[in-house]
Amino acid sequence: MASLPTGLDRAMMSLIRGAHQRRMSWPAMVERARTCGILPLFLDVAARGGAENCGASPRELAALVASERISQTARCALWRYTLRAVQTCLDGMPCIVLKGLPCGARLMGDAARRESNDVDVWIEQARCREATQALSDAGFRCAVEPHWWATNQMLLVHPVLAPVEIHWLPAPPPFVAPSFDEAYARAAFDDSTGCRVPGDADLWVFLLLHALQHYFALKTTCDLIAASEVLEIHGVDLDGAAARYGLGRLSRHVRRAARGFDGHPAWETRVMKSALRAMFEGEAPTGRLILGEDSKALAALGVAMRVGEMALLDGWRYPLRAATQALWKGPHRLGALVSRWHDP
Repeated sequence: MASLPTGLDRAMMSLIRGAHQRRMSWPAMVERARTCGILPLFLDVAARGGAENCGASPRELAALVASERISQTARCALWRYTLRAVQTCLDGMPCIVLKGLPCGARLMGDAARRESNDVDVWIEQARCREATQALSDAGFRCAVEPHWWATNQMLLVHPVLAPVEIHWLPAPPPFVAPSFDEAYARAAFDDSTGCRVPGDADLWVFLLLHALQHYFALKTTCDLIAASEVLEIHGVDLDGAAARYGLGRLSRHVRRAARGFDGHPAWETRVMKSALRAMFEGEAPTGRLILGEDSKALAALGVAMRVGEMALLDGWRYPLRAATQALWKGPHRLGALVSRWHDP
């Protein structure tokens, strides 16, 4: 079995030991890991770190690890089957699988170590309606009708298969991201799933954008720690790739923090360790701010928070562009008119 990247391994072990030292019970740790979407990774690191570091009995830990491994294997099988069904429905339509099983295998050595809640498929914006209609004909239905001006994705659910998120943009407004055509030209082919996945540089950009989109939730932070190490080994200029989309400064901070878990301390590492602890013990950020659900106010709040996050990006032009776009295309009559021209 492939080992976890050192930086991610150390970060997760630090999180587990810290929670144990603060007398957080083993059942509470397991429940928080489940809530935050990192249970397979959490249990794998806990098992290799030893029961004495997490407050569980060896028998209890071994039983839970074995049980979760069976459950995760079944979930992975369902995701693979769903992905094949989606490819069949799309019938050769160009698409990119953004995260999911290929991302888990690529970053963590084993697809089963990264929990996925759905299958994320990026479709060219002009063909998004066509794709959703094809999936609807196969039994998928839209779970929540999104506010197109506020988001980049639509969640489709099925009575048997795993949920599918159709993306017409890789990140929600107002973030800057690669276009579909350029990302597709650079995409790699994943043999295990038979689909196209982002190239190394684009994957780093997408993970940074995904972390911003989810306000650096614990799961997205783990992805960044793993990707920082794995993609650096591949010789990718991560900061250069990120800088093309205004993410250069953020990329440098994230990479310095990730390296800190492997013996290169920096102030960013202390910030990230504190953030990991707070995220592990606090409430996970809600996805409702991404889709907005049935509330225009909630969708607008999500856009406003993302505009604020763009202060982390390179220079003043990105926050200014974000604020302008949020006012120009928003929950008002002018925004609705603009959306008719721009929405998928």
